[in-house]
This record gives sequence, structure tokens and C-alpha cells, in this order.
Amino acid sequence: MKKQKRKLHKLWLRQLQKEFQNICFISNVKLRTPIFEISTARARYGSWNPASGTLRISEYLIETYSWDTTINVLKHEMAHQLCTEYYGEGDTPHGPEFQRGCEQLRVPESFRSATGDLAEEIKASNQGDVHNDAGRRVIAKVKKLLALAGSSNEHEAALAMQKAGELMDAHNLQQLELDQREGYIYQIIELKKKQIARYQKSICTILRDFFHVEVIMSKLYDPHADATFRTIDLFGREENVAIADHCYHFLENRLETLWNEHRALYKGNLRVAKASYYLGMLQGFREKLQIQQIHYQKTKETRVSSPKDLTALMKVEDQHLHSFVRQRFPFLTRRKSPGMKINKQTYEKGVETGKNIVLHGAVHEKSVNSGGLLD
Repeated sequence: MKKQKRKLHKLWLRQLQKEFQNICFISNVKLRTPIFEISTARARYGSWNPASGTLRISEYLIETYSWDTTINVLKHEMAHQLCTEYYGEGDTPHGPEFQRGCEQLRVPESFRSATGDLAEEIKASNQGDVHNDAGRRVIAKVKKLLALAGSSNEHEAALAMQKAGELMDAHNLQQLELDQREGYIYQIIELKKKQIARYQKSICTILRDFFHVEVIMSKLYDPHADATFRTIDLFGREENVAIADHCYHFLENRLETLWNEHRALYKGNLRVAKASYYLGMLQGFREKLQIQQIHYQKTKETRVSSPKDLTALMKVEDQHLHSFVRQRFPFLTRRKSPGMKINKQTYEKGVETGKNIVLHGAVHEKSVNSGGLLD
């Protein structure tokens, strides 16, 4: 057991050094490569010792939380190193010089703890829910509407979905009109796979186009498997991210259920048939959302003085969210997905099925910060 743990520690130390170099490159800073150590501390998740040039990360942190949390703790300690080598710590360990270092290294606000001990803050964040009172009220109302969206009464279900959309739009406009630039978070959906499937990318475009979030496809190291897997990162206001996360998992599960119910109808290459049916269902669901969007577009426009004002507000929202995304991913690139073979008949049947998909179920108030944000 000890031999296996030593092997894991060696792998983690190698990965921490890679992360350190990547953070320096992205932040355009030159820091001396520290001596990395894996500590057994459970109360202190990270530390920087300027005398020995040692940066320690807790074994308990790595084993218990997402690797994204480990990276943010690493950034926190690197900010202390930056102070040592460039700014000096000043009168207090987490004073203005440290905050300046955090800005340069893009340390999330919630990881700039002034206590010197991140353990309690991280524990608190992983037990949290949406932190904004207004956001919590919106989530509660949307939860009730999504429950109604599961009604067997087609008219009641459609009306509930429409009202849920209107409620989210109204809330976002209110936040913009109040110039609420805070409250953006990100959440990581870990796929535990090396590739993102075409249908998963299609779900991402639906989330981006209809649920007030930005979606980035990224990668994250898994310390337990010593492998890097693909992720889907959701960015936006806390309540929007919570609902988009629910929508993603709902669609994942619903597509699989509907395929299992109908797979016996299809002959030949089942892999192509399944992919075609999935993409068709998502296209049908998209068309349904587009129709609902048109229905309440005029209602949404009446909430501001003119459609022109509405457009201006939405541009401001896009700019704020874009800036937040760029803090985490300063060098984003766009890539086109390669084409794939589609069974046209199966795809069209999927479209018809997708038009009848009703998004419903509870929006779980789990931590929206499972990707590593803190209170």
C-alpha cells in the first residue's frame, strides 16, 4: 500500500510541475521552479516556504476534491511565491501585494482567502448552493415549473416550460438593469472520457443558445487514474449554471432512455443509427425551444423601454460573461467538428421524437462550485 502511494505521489508531483509551468506561461510570469512536496496535512491544503523554496500540496486535498480545486490552491501558493520573488509580502501575508499576485495569476476571488488556511473555505464551498438570495428564489420557482413540465397534460407542460424560460430571462434582465457584474461562476462536468461525442457537443450548443451560459470544452487531470480526460465547463450566473447543468444531465439520460426504447426498430450498423437518432432528437428538441422562444420574445421585450434597450443590455451581459471566461481561458480557439456518417431516415425519426421531449425534474441545489470555487 505504501509503495502504491509513493508511486501516486511521484505521478502527482510530475503533474503539479506541469501545472506550475502552464500557469506561468498563461500568466506571463517567470518563477523559479519550486521543490514540490505532497504533505500529509489535513488542515492546511497548501503552503509556500520561501526559505527553502518548497511548495507543498496536501495529499488529502488531491484525494478528496476535484483536480481543479488543487490547481486553484496551487495558484494561491504561487501568488505567495510571486510576492517573495517580485513584490514582497508587505505587512500582512494576504495584503495588497498578495492580491496583486492573485490578479496576475488569475486566482479566483474565492481562493484568495485572508485566513492563510483554505481548508475551511473549501469545505464550506462544497456544501453550498446558489449563494445569492434572488438566485435561490428563482431556482425554487423554476424547480416548480419544471415539475409541472412533466405533466401528462400537453398544454400544461408546454406552458410550464415557457414560463420557466420567461422567468430566467426576466431575472437576467433584472440583474443587468441593476448592473450586477458579480455572481458569475463556472462548473465542470467531468466526462471521464478522452473524446467528447458529437451529440454531447450538440447539447452544449443548446445550453449556450437557450440557457444563458457559455460552454467551453476543455481537459482536466484525474489524479486517481493518472490520466487527462475531457470536460465540459459551464460559465454564467450561479442560477443559470445550475439550470444548464440540470438540462445537460437530463438530456444525456433522456437520449439514452429513448434510444433503448426504440433500438430494436433499427437494423444494420447500430453505432451509426444511435448517433443519428441522438443528433436527430437534439435537433427536434432545439426546434421546440426555438418555437417557444418566438412565442415569448415580445413579452420579454416589454420588460425594457424598447427592443433596442434590450439588445444593448444583452450585449453588456455577453461582454461581462466573456471577460469572466477569458480570465480562465485567455487563449481560446474555435475548432470545427469533423463530419460524420448519418442515417438520414433514423435522424428524421429522431427529430420527431425530440420535438416531444419535455425538460422536467428537480434542479438539485448541490454545490454549483463542484469545479472548485469557494465561498
